[in-house]
Amino acid sequence: MPAHSTPLISKTSFLAGVQCPKLLWTRINDPEALPPADEATQGLSDHGHEVPGSDYSDLAIQDGQAAARAFAAVELNDLSPAEREQIRSDLLAYCRLDTQAMVDLVEALSELIA
Repeated sequence: MPAHSTPLISKTSFLAGVQCPKLLWTRINDPEALPPADEATQGLSDHGHEVPGSDYSDLAIQDGQAAARAFAAVELNDLSPAEREQIRSDLLAYCRLDTQAMVDLVEALSELIA
């Protein structure tokens, strides 16, 4: 993929930037300046990526950043119709599973507060 002047960021990074623009700038431009996460924070972060029943390992696109890169490739590159269709199919498979994971999360949280 050709170099692109606008960095692609994840939803998590975007939301962090909404809360604190300086943090987003640092994450992108000077990540070494950020202190490492302590063990408890890292454990929460690692656990946050685990959604029961949501296994992305069989998909061509396995995370949000890969999805953003794939979408950018379709939008910014001159691809054959077959390549575009493959990426579209891969994106739909990822988005289907990602959306279902969010639905499952909302249902689980709703049960906790009911």
